[in-house]
Amino acid sequence: MDENILEDIELFIKTHMFLDEVPEFKDWYEREVFLQNIEEDLLKQLSDYLMKKYNDFYNLDNLRHITKLFLLYPEGLPETLKSLNWDITKILLDIFNEEKREFYMDLCYEKDLNVPTLKKYLNEEIYEKFLYCLAVYYENEKVNYQDLIDKVITISNRII
Repeated sequence: MDENILEDIELFIKTHMFLDEVPEFKDWYEREVFLQNIEEDLLKQLSDYLMKKYNDFYNLDNLRHITKLFLLYPEGLPETLKSLNWDITKILLDIFNEEKREFYMDLCYEKDLNVPTLKKYLNEEIYEKFLYCLAVYYENEKVNYQDLIDKVITISNRII
């Protein structure tokens, strides 16, 4: 990403974070609605500005996902995420559970998944099935956790 684009987006994020300093309102709902409206307006303005200055990649949808990147990974992007294409990244960013997101991120990286395959795995709840198998295996084998992780990784590499 261009350094100027990063500076523009960073300015937006800092502005967004400043919104948390808005004085308290009478009730929580009013404050949330206020912040949401300001955030949406700022995001739209930033999107319009970036699309005029750079290109259409910075549409509102993509900018929402870019904002999620900054908020989820303030210290920098994980190497695995950097190597994935943008369409895969957007799908991963919409996964709320951090462990689940990391699981699919690693799976996409290691198996070079495409969008349809990732969506299929999400619909089939591969992560949840993996956790269930992990729990059953752990209970049956009575092995220590690190040995279990090593075995599950070995087995999952053969299965998927």
